[in-house]
Amino acid sequence: MGNIQIINANKNHSKIIWNWRNDPLTRKMSDSDIFISFNDHDEWFKKVLLDKNRIIYIGSYQNIPFGIIRFDKLLDKKEIYSISINICPTKRNLGLGKFLLENSIIKLYEEDEDCKKVIADVKVKNIASCKLFESCGFILSENNYAKKTYELYRII
Repeated sequence: MGNIQIINANKNHSKIIWNWRNDPLTRKMSDSDIFISFNDHDEWFKKVLLDKNRIIYIGSYQNIPFGIIRFDKLLDKKEIYSISINICPTKRNLGLGKFLLENSIIKLYEEDEDCKKVIADVKVKNIASCKLFESCGFILSENNYAKKTYELYRII
């Protein structure tokens, strides 16, 4: 996949991320399905960009953003990150999610040598995300009626 990049998010990405976040399918598959105002999102986004325990990458194809991935360091276990991913609604089912997930994890490992594990909590009904994490080597560690938890251990 030529011309695809993984870049660090910046304040200029706020509006596009807000649009993706409020997409009906994204809301349905998220922990919170409420519509978020731009002002609330923008305040949150500015704080996240300054938070040393969070990393946000943007997938970009020919300089056009197509997805976001966020890593949140677990405060009680600093070597573990939880992950969140969202692909632009018009760019889904093109293989971009797999590229973004695999390459963002590589970038995370390069930036934080202490990272030993990445975990993903996915709604059971979010079949596309479950397949994505499984295709990228994540192992199912927990499964209940509402959520699946996947883990990926760093191989050193």
